[in-house]
Amino acid sequence: MSDHPIPADDESLVTVEQSLDPLQVETLRAWLEAEGIPAFAVDRGVNQVASIAGGGVRLMVPREVADEARRLIALIKSGQLAARDDDVKGGGS
Repeated sequence: MSDHPIPADDESLVTVEQSLDPLQVETLRAWLEAEGIPAFAVDRGVNQVASIAGGGVRLMVPREVADEARRLIALIKSGQLAARDDDVKGGGS
């Protein structure tokens, strides 16, 4: 997870996914970062009622990599992109 807070209205970032399930957004964020795409979960710190009213937690990426991020998210959701055994086992030998 990025240590830098990102303002939700930063115009250099775009929302590529939004969910009421913060764990889903965090999982996608981790996948994108593992693929070299900086990603930020926004609105995860707000209370649950405000989060639901606002549409949930947003996953934001820099505008210039948004298309690639959306492509990867589609692959992840379809199951076509999965963790390699080496990743799950801690690196393999």
